[in-house]
Amino acid sequence: MAEEKTEKPDRIEKVEKLETFVERFNRKYHEKAEKTRKEYLERNRLFEQYKKQVTDLFDLSERKLTGTPIRSSREYVAVERKISIFESTTEHLEKLTLTLENFRLHFIPEGINYQTGAASLRIEHNNPREQPQTIYLHLRVVNKTEENPLGELAWMVKIGFRNFSAFSEEIMERLLESVFLS
Repeated sequence: MAEEKTEKPDRIEKVEKLETFVERFNRKYHEKAEKTRKEYLERNRLFEQYKKQVTDLFDLSERKLTGTPIRSSREYVAVERKISIFESTTEHLEKLTLTLENFRLHFIPEGINYQTGAASLRIEHNNPREQPQTIYLHLRVVNKTEENPLGELAWMVKIGFRNFSAFSEEIMERLLESVFLS
């Protein structure tokens, strides 16, 4: 009989642990669902910012061409957009092509890498006298301060192994001159 009395409290403790497990599991499940929802919203916000930055860069490029014989055209390209590790969609983003005689300069959006968060744009040209013929721009956060904890987004060009430089109007002008005038 003494054994039965010790078994009943053990069963009661197991029921209490089971309820604690259920509560804990449900709490963690809801926390995970909320975290996933917030990450999804953040990825959408970042992708919209990326599209805006691409459009702004194209607008700047076309403004630089005003008064020159360089022609510009935009067409849509399919970009795979990773939503999660297992899920992706296809987005159609504009590609900018600049043309002068036989030379072409393409600005092609690459999208955002889901795993690294890297947002990039590929610049290619067909002038064999200028190397490299492919350059990558990366959208990065700059000017982060205590007053501005989010910083600002800027296109950066990789120079060397780990060095980045802002893709400024001056660099844009040098790129146009080197591709179309060399």
